[in-house]
Amino acid sequence: MSTAPNLAKGRSLGETLEQVLPREIIQEHQLARAAWLNAGRPGEAFDPSDKEQEGILERFREAQEALDRHAIKVLSEGGVSVWAAQNGSGTLSEIPSLVWSMSDTQLTIDQLAAKNTKYRASVSSGPLRELRTFPILHLPDVAERMAPLSFAEAFKRFVLQDAELVTAVRQAASEGTPCLTVLEGRFTEASPLWPAVLDEYDLAVEWADSIAQRMAKLHPKDKAGAAWLDDPIPESAKRAAAILRDRFNRFIFPLRRGAVIACGHQLFGLPTAVLPSLWSSSRVRIDPVNGDLFDEHAGLSWRGIFLERPSTSNLMSPHEAAEPKAQPHQAVAPEVEHKHLGGRPPKYHYNLVVPTVMNWLAESGLPDTKRGLAKLWHQAFEKKFPDDPDQVPDLDTIRKYLIAHQTDTLNAIRDQ
Repeated sequence: MSTAPNLAKGRSLGETLEQVLPREIIQEHQLARAAWLNAGRPGEAFDPSDKEQEGILERFREAQEALDRHAIKVLSEGGVSVWAAQNGSGTLSEIPSLVWSMSDTQLTIDQLAAKNTKYRASVSSGPLRELRTFPILHLPDVAERMAPLSFAEAFKRFVLQDAELVTAVRQAASEGTPCLTVLEGRFTEASPLWPAVLDEYDLAVEWADSIAQRMAKLHPKDKAGAAWLDDPIPESAKRAAAILRDRFNRFIFPLRRGAVIACGHQLFGLPTAVLPSLWSSSRVRIDPVNGDLFDEHAGLSWRGIFLERPSTSNLMSPHEAAEPKAQPHQAVAPEVEHKHLGGRPPKYHYNLVVPTVMNWLAESGLPDTKRGLAKLWHQAFEKKFPDDPDQVPDLDTIRKYLIAHQTDTLNAIRDQ
Protein backbone atom coordinates (compact mmCIF):
# COMPACT_ATOMS: atom_id res chain seq x y z
CA MET A 1 0.00 0.00 0.00
CA SER A 2 1.35 3.42 -0.96
CA THR A 3 2.34 5.84 1.78
CA ALA A 4 -0.03 8.80 1.64
CA PRO A 5 1.63 12.12 0.87
CA ASN A 6 0.73 15.44 2.46
CA LEU A 7 -2.46 15.99 0.50
CA ALA A 8 -2.37 19.73 1.19
CA LYS A 9 0.75 19.93 -0.99
CA GLY A 10 -0.89 18.18 -3.92
CA ARG A 11 -2.24 19.94 -6.97
CA SER A 12 -5.80 19.94 -8.15
CA LEU A 13 -6.55 18.04 -11.33
CA GLY A 14 -7.05 21.33 -13.17
CA GLU A 15 -3.69 22.74 -12.09
CA THR A 16 -1.91 19.63 -13.28
CA LEU A 17 -3.72 19.38 -16.60
CA GLU A 18 -3.00 23.02 -17.35
CA GLN A 19 0.70 22.24 -16.86
CA VAL A 20 0.93 18.95 -18.74
CA LEU A 21 -1.57 19.11 -21.61
CA PRO A 22 -0.59 20.64 -24.96
CA ARG A 23 -1.52 24.30 -25.11
CA GLU A 24 -3.35 23.94 -28.39
CA ILE A 25 -5.67 21.30 -26.90
CA ILE A 26 -6.53 23.52 -23.95
CA GLN A 27 -7.00 26.64 -26.06
CA GLU A 28 -9.24 24.86 -28.58
CA HIS A 29 -11.43 23.50 -25.78
CA GLN A 30 -11.76 26.94 -24.21
CA LEU A 31 -12.63 28.60 -27.53
CA ALA A 32 -15.08 25.88 -28.58
CA ARG A 33 -16.76 25.91 -25.17
CA ALA A 34 -17.07 29.71 -25.23
CA ALA A 35 -18.57 29.61 -28.72
CA TRP A 36 -21.10 26.99 -27.67
CA LEU A 37 -22.06 28.89 -24.52
CA ASN A 38 -22.64 32.00 -26.60
CA ALA A 39 -24.75 30.10 -29.14
CA GLY A 40 -26.77 28.03 -26.67
CA ARG A 41 -25.87 26.21 -23.49
CA PRO A 42 -24.82 22.56 -23.72
CA GLY A 43 -27.72 20.18 -23.27
CA GLU A 44 -30.33 22.54 -24.65
CA ALA A 45 -32.31 21.41 -27.67
CA PHE A 46 -31.31 22.99 -30.91
CA ASP A 47 -32.62 23.03 -34.42
CA PRO A 48 -30.81 20.40 -36.55
CA SER A 49 -31.51 22.53 -39.59
CA ASP A 50 -29.42 25.34 -38.12
CA LYS A 51 -26.11 24.44 -39.74
CA GLU A 52 -24.18 27.18 -37.93
CA GLN A 53 -25.36 25.98 -34.51
CA GLU A 54 -24.73 22.37 -35.50
CA GLY A 55 -21.17 23.26 -36.55
CA ILE A 56 -20.53 25.01 -33.24
CA LEU A 57 -21.79 21.97 -31.33
CA GLU A 58 -19.71 19.59 -33.40
CA ARG A 59 -16.60 21.67 -32.81
CA PHE A 60 -17.26 21.63 -29.07
CA ARG A 61 -17.78 17.87 -29.04
CA GLU A 62 -14.51 17.27 -30.89
CA ALA A 63 -12.64 19.62 -28.56
CA GLN A 64 -14.19 17.89 -25.55
CA GLU A 65 -13.21 14.45 -26.80
CA ALA A 66 -9.65 15.60 -27.54
CA LEU A 67 -9.27 17.14 -24.07
CA ASP A 68 -10.62 14.06 -22.29
CA ARG A 69 -8.52 11.72 -24.43
CA HIS A 70 -5.29 13.62 -23.75
CA ALA A 71 -6.07 13.84 -20.02
CA ILE A 72 -6.61 10.08 -19.83
CA LYS A 73 -3.40 9.51 -21.80
CA VAL A 74 -1.33 11.64 -19.39
CA LEU A 75 -2.74 9.88 -16.32
CA SER A 76 -2.35 6.38 -17.80
CA GLU A 77 1.31 6.92 -18.75
CA GLY A 78 2.28 7.10 -15.08
CA GLY A 79 4.07 10.44 -15.30
CA VAL A 80 2.01 11.76 -12.39
CA SER A 81 0.59 10.17 -9.23
CA VAL A 82 -3.18 10.61 -8.81
CA TRP A 83 -5.00 10.31 -5.49
CA ALA A 84 -8.78 10.38 -5.05
CA ALA A 85 -11.63 9.52 -2.70
CA GLN A 86 -13.88 6.71 -3.88
CA ASN A 87 -16.86 4.65 -2.74
CA GLY A 88 -18.12 7.47 -0.55
CA SER A 89 -14.96 7.43 1.58
CA GLY A 90 -13.34 10.67 2.65
CA THR A 91 -9.91 9.00 2.62
CA LEU A 92 -7.80 9.53 -0.48
CA SER A 93 -5.94 6.59 -2.00
CA GLU A 94 -3.67 6.31 -5.02
CA ILE A 95 -5.25 5.37 -8.32
CA PRO A 96 -2.81 3.11 -10.23
CA SER A 97 -1.91 4.43 -13.66
CA LEU A 98 -3.13 1.18 -15.24
CA VAL A 99 -6.68 1.98 -14.11
CA TRP A 100 -6.84 5.04 -16.36
CA SER A 101 -6.33 2.93 -19.48
CA MET A 102 -9.18 0.52 -18.68
CA SER A 103 -12.29 0.63 -20.83
CA ASP A 104 -14.67 1.21 -17.90
CA THR A 105 -12.73 4.25 -16.62
CA GLN A 106 -14.28 7.57 -17.56
CA LEU A 107 -13.03 11.14 -17.22
CA THR A 108 -14.88 14.15 -18.59
CA ILE A 109 -13.53 17.68 -18.11
CA ASP A 110 -16.57 19.96 -18.22
CA GLN A 111 -14.56 23.07 -17.42
CA LEU A 112 -10.79 23.38 -17.23
CA ALA A 113 -9.56 26.11 -14.90
CA ALA A 114 -6.70 25.79 -12.43
CA LYS A 115 -8.76 26.80 -9.38
CA ASN A 116 -12.22 25.78 -10.56
CA THR A 117 -12.04 22.71 -12.75
CA LYS A 118 -15.30 20.80 -13.10
CA TYR A 119 -14.99 17.14 -14.02
CA ARG A 120 -16.68 13.77 -13.78
CA ALA A 121 -14.47 10.76 -13.09
CA SER A 122 -15.33 7.15 -12.39
CA VAL A 123 -13.73 3.71 -12.37
CA SER A 124 -15.24 0.25 -12.21
CA SER A 125 -15.72 0.51 -8.44
CA GLY A 126 -17.54 3.84 -8.58
CA PRO A 127 -17.09 7.61 -8.94
CA LEU A 128 -13.89 9.42 -7.97
CA ARG A 129 -13.88 12.66 -6.01
CA GLU A 130 -11.34 15.21 -4.78
CA LEU A 131 -8.62 14.27 -7.24
CA ARG A 132 -5.17 15.44 -6.15
CA THR A 133 -1.98 14.93 -8.13
CA PHE A 134 1.72 14.78 -7.28
CA PRO A 135 4.96 14.39 -9.22
CA ILE A 136 6.04 10.86 -8.35
CA LEU A 137 9.40 12.07 -7.04
CA HIS A 138 7.55 14.26 -4.51
CA LEU A 139 5.96 11.24 -2.83
CA PRO A 140 7.25 10.11 0.59
CA ASP A 141 7.75 6.49 -0.51
CA VAL A 142 9.82 7.29 -3.59
CA ALA A 143 12.72 5.18 -2.28
CA GLU A 144 10.49 2.09 -2.18
CA ARG A 145 9.33 2.82 -5.72
CA MET A 146 12.90 3.18 -6.99
CA ALA A 147 14.50 0.22 -5.22
CA PRO A 148 13.19 -2.75 -7.26
CA LEU A 149 14.29 -1.16 -10.55
CA SER A 150 17.46 -0.75 -12.52
CA PHE A 151 18.93 2.76 -12.45
CA ALA A 152 18.15 3.23 -16.14
CA GLU A 153 14.50 2.19 -15.75
CA ALA A 154 13.99 4.27 -12.58
CA PHE A 155 15.55 7.39 -14.14
CA LYS A 156 13.44 6.97 -17.26
CA ARG A 157 10.20 6.37 -15.35
CA PHE A 158 10.52 8.98 -12.61
CA VAL A 159 12.57 11.73 -14.30
CA LEU A 160 12.39 11.54 -18.09
CA GLN A 161 8.71 10.52 -18.22
CA ASP A 162 7.55 13.03 -15.62
CA ALA A 163 4.45 14.54 -17.24
CA GLU A 164 5.23 18.14 -16.34
CA LEU A 165 8.84 17.86 -17.47
CA VAL A 166 7.91 16.29 -20.81
CA THR A 167 5.46 19.10 -21.59
CA ALA A 168 7.87 21.84 -20.47
CA VAL A 169 10.76 20.47 -22.53
CA ARG A 170 8.60 20.07 -25.63
CA GLN A 171 7.28 23.61 -25.22
CA ALA A 172 10.80 25.00 -24.91
CA ALA A 173 11.89 23.01 -27.95
CA SER A 174 8.98 24.37 -29.98
CA GLU A 175 10.27 27.88 -29.21
CA GLY A 176 13.75 27.11 -30.49
CA THR A 177 15.61 25.74 -27.47
CA PRO A 178 17.63 22.60 -28.38
CA CYS A 179 16.61 20.54 -25.36
CA LEU A 180 14.71 17.53 -26.71
CA THR A 181 17.77 15.33 -26.15
CA VAL A 182 16.96 15.52 -22.43
CA LEU A 183 13.91 13.31 -22.98
CA GLU A 184 16.21 10.78 -24.66
CA GLY A 185 18.42 10.67 -21.56
CA ARG A 186 21.21 12.90 -22.89
CA PHE A 187 22.38 15.86 -20.78
CA THR A 188 22.87 18.11 -23.81
CA GLU A 189 23.41 17.57 -27.52
CA ALA A 190 27.19 17.82 -27.06
CA SER A 191 27.50 16.09 -23.67
CA PRO A 192 25.44 12.92 -23.24
CA LEU A 193 26.73 12.18 -19.71
CA TRP A 194 25.04 13.91 -16.78
CA PRO A 195 26.96 15.43 -13.85
CA ALA A 196 26.04 13.86 -10.52
CA VAL A 197 25.90 17.38 -9.07
CA LEU A 198 23.50 19.16 -11.39
CA ASP A 199 23.49 22.29 -9.22
CA GLU A 200 26.92 23.18 -10.59
CA TYR A 201 25.38 23.60 -14.04
CA ASP A 202 22.67 25.86 -15.38
CA LEU A 203 20.89 23.86 -18.04
CA ALA A 204 19.13 26.91 -19.42
CA VAL A 205 22.52 28.54 -19.97
CA GLU A 206 23.86 25.33 -21.55
CA TRP A 207 20.95 25.40 -23.98
CA ALA A 208 21.41 29.14 -24.58
CA ASP A 209 25.08 28.55 -25.45
CA SER A 210 23.93 26.08 -28.08
CA ILE A 211 21.49 28.68 -29.43
CA ALA A 212 24.27 31.27 -29.53
CA GLN A 213 26.49 28.91 -31.49
CA ARG A 214 23.75 28.44 -34.06
CA MET A 215 23.09 32.18 -34.21
CA ALA A 216 26.76 32.85 -34.96
CA LYS A 217 26.36 30.93 -38.20
CA LEU A 218 23.42 33.04 -39.38
CA HIS A 219 23.60 36.05 -41.67
CA PRO A 220 23.05 39.34 -39.77
CA LYS A 221 19.76 40.00 -41.56
CA ASP A 222 18.44 36.61 -40.35
CA LYS A 223 19.15 37.55 -36.74
CA ALA A 224 17.08 40.74 -36.78
CA GLY A 225 13.77 39.08 -35.92
CA ALA A 226 15.09 36.90 -33.10
CA ALA A 227 13.13 37.92 -30.01
CA TRP A 228 15.64 36.32 -27.66
CA LEU A 229 18.70 38.32 -28.74
CA ASP A 230 18.37 40.71 -25.80
CA ASP A 231 17.70 37.82 -23.41
CA PRO A 232 19.25 34.65 -24.89
CA ILE A 233 17.35 32.40 -22.46
CA PRO A 234 13.61 32.07 -23.24
CA GLU A 235 11.25 31.77 -20.27
CA SER A 236 10.13 28.36 -21.51
CA ALA A 237 13.74 27.14 -21.33
CA LYS A 238 14.15 28.51 -17.80
CA ARG A 239 10.99 26.71 -16.72
CA ALA A 240 12.02 23.41 -18.30
CA ALA A 241 15.45 23.66 -16.66
CA ALA A 242 13.91 24.41 -13.25
CA ILE A 243 11.59 21.40 -13.43
CA LEU A 244 14.41 19.15 -14.58
CA ARG A 245 16.65 20.32 -11.74
CA ASP A 246 13.90 19.59 -9.22
CA ARG A 247 13.21 16.09 -10.54
CA PHE A 248 16.90 15.21 -10.90
CA ASN A 249 17.79 16.32 -7.37
CA ARG A 250 14.82 14.51 -5.87
CA PHE A 251 15.86 11.35 -7.73
CA ILE A 252 19.48 11.53 -6.56
CA PHE A 253 18.69 12.50 -2.95
CA PRO A 254 17.74 8.97 -1.73
CA LEU A 255 21.00 7.69 -3.24
CA ARG A 256 23.04 10.39 -1.49
CA ARG A 257 21.60 9.65 1.94
CA GLY A 258 21.74 5.87 1.57
CA ALA A 259 17.97 5.29 1.54
CA VAL A 260 18.57 3.52 -1.77
CA ILE A 261 21.76 1.57 -2.46
CA ALA A 262 23.09 1.58 -6.03
CA CYS A 263 25.09 -1.44 -7.12
CA GLY A 264 26.92 -1.98 -10.38
CA HIS A 265 29.34 -4.38 -12.03
CA GLN A 266 32.88 -3.22 -11.42
CA LEU A 267 35.58 -5.74 -10.49
CA PHE A 268 35.59 -8.99 -12.49
CA GLY A 269 31.99 -8.28 -13.46
CA LEU A 270 30.80 -8.67 -9.85
CA PRO A 271 28.19 -6.30 -8.36
CA THR A 272 29.73 -3.71 -6.07
CA ALA A 273 27.95 -1.02 -4.05
CA VAL A 274 28.40 2.62 -5.02
CA LEU A 275 29.28 4.76 -2.02
CA PRO A 276 26.50 7.28 -1.37
CA SER A 277 29.14 10.03 -1.21
CA LEU A 278 29.90 9.53 -4.90
CA TRP A 279 26.50 10.92 -5.82
CA SER A 280 27.70 14.25 -4.40
CA SER A 281 31.03 14.25 -6.23
CA SER A 282 31.60 16.80 -8.97
CA ARG A 283 33.94 14.27 -10.64
CA VAL A 284 31.20 11.73 -11.23
CA ARG A 285 29.30 11.42 -14.50
CA ILE A 286 26.13 9.40 -15.11
CA ASP A 287 24.85 7.63 -18.20
CA PRO A 288 21.14 7.16 -17.38
CA VAL A 289 20.40 5.45 -20.70
CA ASN A 290 22.63 2.47 -19.88
CA GLY A 291 22.62 2.90 -16.12
CA ASP A 292 26.38 3.47 -15.78
CA LEU A 293 28.39 5.67 -13.43
CA PHE A 294 31.92 6.96 -13.99
CA ASP A 295 34.36 8.42 -11.47
CA GLU A 296 36.63 10.44 -13.75
CA HIS A 297 39.21 11.16 -11.05
CA ALA A 298 39.69 7.61 -9.74
CA GLY A 299 39.21 5.99 -13.14
CA LEU A 300 36.46 3.72 -11.80
CA SER A 301 33.15 2.76 -13.34
CA TRP A 302 30.01 0.88 -12.36
CA ARG A 303 28.05 -0.69 -15.19
CA GLY A 304 24.42 -1.76 -15.33
CA ILE A 305 23.53 -0.20 -11.97
CA PHE A 306 20.54 -1.62 -10.12
CA LEU A 307 18.86 -0.22 -7.02
CA GLU A 308 18.09 -1.88 -3.70
CA ARG A 309 16.89 -0.88 -0.27
CA PRO A 310 19.63 -1.21 2.41
CA SER A 311 17.68 -3.88 4.30
CA THR A 312 17.42 -6.11 1.20
CA SER A 313 20.88 -5.56 -0.26
CA ASN A 314 22.65 -8.91 -0.52
CA LEU A 315 25.74 -8.20 -2.60
CA MET A 316 28.86 -10.31 -2.51
CA SER A 317 31.98 -8.66 -1.21
CA PRO A 318 35.09 -9.09 -3.41
CA HIS A 319 36.39 -11.74 -0.99
CA GLU A 320 33.10 -13.61 -1.01
CA ALA A 321 32.95 -13.55 -4.80
CA ALA A 322 36.32 -15.32 -4.93
CA GLU A 323 34.97 -18.29 -2.95
CA PRO A 324 34.02 -21.28 -5.16
CA LYS A 325 30.38 -22.24 -4.90
CA ALA A 326 29.52 -25.82 -4.02
CA GLN A 327 27.80 -27.79 -6.74
CA PRO A 328 24.84 -30.06 -5.90
CA HIS A 329 25.96 -33.22 -4.03
CA GLN A 330 29.51 -31.86 -3.81
CA ALA A 331 31.28 -32.21 -0.50
CA VAL A 332 32.51 -28.96 0.97
CA ALA A 333 35.46 -28.82 3.33
CA PRO A 334 34.56 -27.55 6.81
CA GLU A 335 35.51 -23.94 7.56
CA VAL A 336 38.47 -23.34 9.86
CA GLU A 337 37.33 -21.55 12.98
CA HIS A 338 38.92 -18.49 14.60
CA LYS A 339 42.02 -18.28 12.44
CA HIS A 340 43.06 -18.13 8.84
CA LEU A 341 45.68 -20.64 7.69
CA GLY A 342 46.72 -18.94 4.45
CA GLY A 343 45.49 -19.18 0.89
CA ARG A 344 42.18 -17.57 0.02
CA PRO A 345 41.15 -14.79 2.46
CA PRO A 346 37.96 -15.19 4.49
CA LYS A 347 34.75 -13.60 3.29
CA TYR A 348 33.30 -10.50 4.95
CA HIS A 349 29.97 -8.87 4.24
CA TYR A 350 31.15 -5.34 3.52
CA ASN A 351 27.93 -4.46 1.76
CA LEU A 352 25.89 -5.13 4.91
CA VAL A 353 27.71 -2.44 6.89
CA VAL A 354 27.71 0.21 4.14
CA PRO A 355 24.46 1.89 5.37
CA THR A 356 25.84 2.16 8.94
CA VAL A 357 29.13 3.67 7.73
CA MET A 358 27.34 6.09 5.42
CA ASN A 359 25.02 7.28 8.18
CA TRP A 360 28.00 7.92 10.48
CA LEU A 361 29.86 9.79 7.73
CA ALA A 362 26.77 11.87 6.97
CA GLU A 363 26.48 12.85 10.63
CA SER A 364 30.14 13.44 11.49
CA GLY A 365 31.97 13.83 8.18
CA LEU A 366 35.12 12.05 7.06
CA PRO A 367 37.74 11.12 9.69
CA ASP A 368 41.05 13.01 9.67
CA THR A 369 43.09 9.93 8.75
CA LYS A 370 42.68 6.89 6.58
CA ARG A 371 43.33 4.70 9.60
CA GLY A 372 40.46 6.51 11.29
CA LEU A 373 38.22 5.54 8.38
CA ALA A 374 39.30 1.91 8.73
CA LYS A 375 38.45 2.07 12.46
CA LEU A 376 35.01 3.42 11.56
CA TRP A 377 34.38 0.43 9.31
CA HIS A 378 35.68 -1.87 12.04
CA GLN A 379 33.21 -0.38 14.53
CA ALA A 380 30.42 -0.86 11.99
CA PHE A 381 31.29 -4.55 11.64
CA GLU A 382 31.32 -4.94 15.43
CA LYS A 383 27.91 -3.33 15.62
CA LYS A 384 26.52 -5.52 12.83
CA PHE A 385 27.97 -8.78 14.17
CA PRO A 386 28.25 -8.30 17.99
CA ASP A 387 28.08 -12.05 18.68
CA ASP A 388 30.19 -13.31 15.78
CA PRO A 389 33.80 -12.03 15.86
CA ASP A 390 34.69 -14.19 12.85
CA GLN A 391 32.57 -11.86 10.74
CA VAL A 392 34.66 -8.83 11.79
CA PRO A 393 37.82 -8.23 9.70
CA ASP A 394 40.90 -6.68 11.30
CA LEU A 395 42.06 -3.14 10.49
CA ASP A 396 44.68 -4.19 7.93
CA THR A 397 42.12 -6.27 6.02
CA ILE A 398 39.70 -3.36 6.01
CA ARG A 399 42.43 -0.97 4.79
CA LYS A 400 43.20 -3.30 1.88
CA TYR A 401 39.51 -3.42 0.98
CA LEU A 402 39.22 0.38 1.11
CA ILE A 403 42.30 0.83 -1.07
CA ALA A 404 40.89 -1.57 -3.65
CA HIS A 405 37.25 -0.51 -3.66
CA GLN A 406 36.72 2.85 -1.94
CA THR A 407 39.36 4.93 -3.71
CA ASP A 408 37.23 8.04 -3.98
CA THR A 409 36.67 8.24 -0.23
CA LEU A 410 40.34 7.61 0.58
CA ASN A 411 41.43 10.30 -1.87
CA ALA A 412 39.31 12.78 0.07
CA ILE A 413 41.51 12.09 3.14
CA ARG A 414 44.99 13.53 2.68
CA ASP A 415 46.64 12.01 5.75
CA GLN A 416 47.72 8.39 5.56
